[in-house]
Amino acid sequence: VMYQIELGPETLDDLDVEVTVYRQGEDVARVMVVVRAPGRLVEGFAGSQVQMQAGAKAQTKLTDEDGLAVFDDVPLAELQEARFTIAPPPASIH
Repeated sequence: VMYQIELGPETLDDLDVEVTVYRQGEDVARVMVVVRAPGRLVEGFAGSQVQMQAGAKAQTKLTDEDGLAVFDDVPLAELQEARFTIAPPPASIH
């Protein structure tokens, strides 16, 4: 693990977010973002939109059923300026 950041509901509105960075190669990394909303335990954690802006490149992924979005081959030189935008899925209608 190169870097790890965790933010919880005390700083984010009903979201737990964890960003972990692993070195993939000499100059690239894998960025794993876990998004969980405690209020969505019944619906599950899939479907949050995670956008990562690193350098001039923006990538958007949807979280899987575990709340995980993975960004591969992110240049290490661009990581220190990486920004994340997270949009939880819309509430389910039952």
